[in-house]
Amino acid sequence: MSKFRFQTWHFIILFFVMIAATSVIAWTGLRDTSDLEKTQILQLNRETFNEKIQSGTHFILIRNAESDLCDKMEANLNLLAKGNNNDINFYKIDAIECHKECVKYEVSAIPTVLVLNNGEISDRIMGVVPVRNLELIYNRNAK
Repeated sequence: MSKFRFQTWHFIILFFVMIAATSVIAWTGLRDTSDLEKTQILQLNRETFNEKIQSGTHFILIRNAESDLCDKMEANLNLLAKGNNNDINFYKIDAIECHKECVKYEVSAIPTVLVLNNGEISDRIMGVVPVRNLELIYNRNAK
């Protein structure tokens, strides 16, 4: 009876299988944005942005319409907005259309969520953040 020994090519195949499995799992998680058709997040444009943020607390998603990461973050914010009792407003703006606002608020990446209280930044969230973490930030700003 011969002993089995791992060869270099076994590790190479295992490496590529792990990369493929990770990619499939990540892609499946990113594409789960089915709630976006029933969104609770109001789209703002350049004209409506400044008048909406003057008073109150707002979560503003700065996004690119063609980004899967932005879609995932919007889906997470949408879940948060569904439990909102209307004391905080949820908006989204297109980073390209509202580039002057992005420069004003020093947005350096998308997706970015700005939490504004009476027009001033109280929190900044960059990247895709899980709903549990968004709930913590929401509760901190809902005071």
